[in-house]
Amino acid sequence: ASSYDDDDSYFTSSASASASASASPSPRGLHAATYLPKSHCVVIFGGAAQSGDMSNEVFLLDCTTWQWKTVQVDQVDQVDQEGQPTPRASPCLVTLDDSTCLLFGGADRSLAEQGVPLHGCDDLWLLHLVWNNQDDDDDTKSDV
Repeated sequence: ASSYDDDDSYFTSSASASASASASPSPRGLHAATYLPKSHCVVIFGGAAQSGDMSNEVFLLDCTTWQWKTVQVDQVDQVDQEGQPTPRASPCLVTLDDSTCLLFGGADRSLAEQGVPLHGCDDLWLLHLVWNNQDDDDDTKSDV
C-alpha cells in the first residue's frame, strides 16, 4: 500500500482464511467498511472498542461463506516511520476496483501525550489485495 502524505510508504499484508470465530473482529464501532463486488468480500478497517482503544486491523468478510479472514501486515519498503496507518476511528474507506481500496483520514491518539485527545488524520493509504488460492487454504496477499 502506499501512503500519500508527504512521503510515500509501502507495506504488505497477507490474510489467511479461517472459519473460526477467533478470526472475526472484536466488537467495535467507528470502523470503515467497503464492498468488493467481484470477490463478494467486505473489507473492514480499524475502529474503536467501547473502552476507546483504537485499531488498525484489517479484516475480510467473505459474503458467500460468511467466513472472516484476518489480514496480517508485513512491511515491505518503508519510507516514513510508521509504514502503515495508525490505529484510528472513523476513517473513510472506498472501493477503487475489485482488489483496491482507498483509506483516508479518521482520528487517532498519536498526540495524546501532548495533550491532544484526538488528532485528525489527513493521510491517504492504498490497500491492494492479491488473491492467492493454494490447496484448501484461501490466502489473500495485500499491499496497504
